[in-house]
Amino acid sequence: MEVTLYRARLRYLRKESQKTETVPLDEVESWYLLTDVSSKGRFEFEQDRLAEAFAMLSHEKQAILSMLFAEEMTPAEVARVLHCSPQKVYDQRYQAIKSLRRNLQNGGEEK
Repeated sequence: MEVTLYRARLRYLRKESQKTETVPLDEVESWYLLTDVSSKGRFEFEQDRLAEAFAMLSHEKQAILSMLFAEEMTPAEVARVLHCSPQKVYDQRYQAIKSLRRNLQNGGEEK
């Protein structure tokens, strides 16, 4: 019974945390509506930098990161697809993320 209550409470909290709070338009200050608060340009710049850093990775590391993050596969599933051990997937993921961080911090310059 305790487990059931615990899980029900968790489901409720998850559902509540996913709700987006809204504000009626008439409560929003007029100056805020006239201000361009878009950071889209910066976001696109960061996406471009990430894409360039991603392109610098080996094809195997690109495939592993794509399967893990874009396709949301588990390391065991990726290992089955690539015919390798799950440990190799973990190792390659670690090395790929480390390379991405290094390339992003160095502005794409190889060391």
